[in-house]
Amino acid sequence: AATGGAPRAPLAAEDVAEEFAAEIEALKEENERLREELSNPGEMPSSFGSSAAVPSAGGGAGDEETKKELEAARTVIKNLQTKLEAAEKEAADEAERAAKAMAEAAAELEKAATGKPKQMAIISEDDEPDERALEILTLQDELERLNRELIEERAKVKTSSADDDPNSPDNMIRRYEELRRLSEALVEKDKEVDNLKREVARLRLNGGGDGG
Repeated sequence: AATGGAPRAPLAAEDVAEEFAAEIEALKEENERLREELSNPGEMPSSFGSSAAVPSAGGGAGDEETKKELEAARTVIKNLQTKLEAAEKEAADEAERAAKAMAEAAAELEKAATGKPKQMAIISEDDEPDERALEILTLQDELERLNRELIEERAKVKTSSADDDPNSPDNMIRRYEELRRLSEALVEKDKEVDNLKREVARLRLNGGGDGG
């Protein structure tokens, strides 16, 4: 789906959060159901993920039934892993989109600060506190904070994904929760970036009346 055809329009942050929450809940329920089945003594061994766990075919109807259940369990886990990988990619893509929105807000801030890159909102030499310049500095600080928090959230998901056994049900559940937290953080960052953009637009309107 990534190649060929029109590029996919970015989802709204709220839609992404809802999708993640629904998918995470469904995966957690399926995982819990599977774990309950596998935890019943005498029904399935806990090491269902390895081929050694599958009983030999010569043990009669009971063994054959258990073998089918084990194969089904492995299929479910494989599907969980595939969905989790897709959710992680979706979170990374959405984070990239949020970062791009922040970069756009930063560019607007530069314009609002008379287009001086990296030197935005320098207070004038006449020692008069320039209220507009101070507001731009405050917005800059907010934008930097948002960007820093976004990078930290993405790093947490990346590092935790590499920890422990990726096939462990407990680890998968933990990763689902982290993806949910990331998607919720993205919603908040999107809202804050929108607020920043509104502030920048207001400053530019006010600035247009002041100087030019």
